[in-house]
Amino acid sequence: METPAFNFERAIQINPSPFKAFDAGEEHQSLTIALKNEDVHPDQPLIVIERENGVIAFDRQEMSYHHVAQGELNGQPYMVAF
Repeated sequence: METPAFNFERAIQINPSPFKAFDAGEEHQSLTIALKNEDVHPDQPLIVIERENGVIAFDRQEMSYHHVAQGELNGQPYMVAF
């Protein structure tokens, strides 16, 4: 399935943004390890993003504050808006 192109005309840009983007960087942890270490609780709501180069999850409460997360997943940049 081909991903549709981003339509820049639909973007609302506020400079400076009132929210600091969550910088997830390149360091990620598997969900299995995060659950084992109790970094993530089994009933914790997550936002899960699947891309052709991997899957990544974000804490819904943290994303409700930051609204935007960005980083790299397997060497490919991503940005998630909530």
